[in-house]
Amino acid sequence: MGGSVMDVPINGEQTTSQDRTGTAMMDDATADLAAKHAERLRHAVAVWDRARGALPAPRHVDSLKQKKKAAIYRFCGAGPDGANVIAKRVPRRAAAERVVYESVLPHLPVTAARCFGSCDDEDGDTYWLFLEDLGSDECRFSRTEHLALATRWIAGAHAAAASLPAPAGLSDAGPGRYRDHLCSARAKLLTNLSNPHIAPAQGAALKELIVELEAIERGWDDVDAACAGVPATLVHGDYRPKNVHVRFTGGAVQCFPLDWETAGWGCPAVDLCDVDPDIYRSGVAHAWPHVSRDDLLRLASVGRAFRWMAAIDWESSCLQFPYPEKHLMRLSVYRSGLAEAMRGIDARNARSDGK
Repeated sequence: MGGSVMDVPINGEQTTSQDRTGTAMMDDATADLAAKHAERLRHAVAVWDRARGALPAPRHVDSLKQKKKAAIYRFCGAGPDGANVIAKRVPRRAAAERVVYESVLPHLPVTAARCFGSCDDEDGDTYWLFLEDLGSDECRFSRTEHLALATRWIAGAHAAAASLPAPAGLSDAGPGRYRDHLCSARAKLLTNLSNPHIAPAQGAALKELIVELEAIERGWDDVDAACAGVPATLVHGDYRPKNVHVRFTGGAVQCFPLDWETAGWGCPAVDLCDVDPDIYRSGVAHAWPHVSRDDLLRLASVGRAFRWMAAIDWESSCLQFPYPEKHLMRLSVYRSGLAEAMRGIDARNARSDGK
């Protein structure tokens, strides 16, 4: 197959023999960690060696991210014509990305990162996904041309996917998912109020947030109503600049959404937070002919509320530990964002009722 796993040069700070302060030798703990990271990287190359078929072994490997059950590597020169390949080790519970790349994107008339295959890891808890390396140029939604490009992409994907059957392996990404986030956040907040490291004033603020979440749940019919009648389709779930890259090819700019870990199937409100409503409406008109600009603006407000609910849920998990100040500050920001989004929904509903 050409090339030995052990012959592949490994790049990345965890494999260097000097630490960032220039110390000549690492201490034992750092050396042990470096050895573990290097072994994981060699395992990644071995998996690619079994899966790559006629594609070459990498000339060298860059370690981009390593966590306990997840990792990202760049296999330099391992793709067609010497292109780079991104190897992602993903927890099995986050199967959505694999489903999207293998079972959904190939059927849509949109640009997408080429997938060179996937395989289950031998640990049974993770899988590997091998993707085209699209570089690091993020789509800047603050630039008119980039926002238009990203809006056309997501509109085209939503419209085309709406005609497909919902694929197995993608969970509900509509209101039900975010109601679950809301209920989960409330339960975590209630539990973590007993954390002795949370000051009385901070606990009072958390109790106010709990009351606000309960009020949102009581009025959930308004959220369901805003999403009613919207065709179920592919939902990215985190469609924002850091997850959308651009590539310049032959003088043209192409758009490539990445990181589909939170993808699902349902009402795509959460994908509309930052898009241009007029461009989006034009892009989905053939699949969703009766949608109005006001409908899309209301859905965008719902999508922003969904984002904040998920963020509050994730951050609330961290309140069980000592030194919760950073998480409390974040929750204060998320609380304000959720309140603003809910006011936007109320304003759009009032406008609709007054017509």
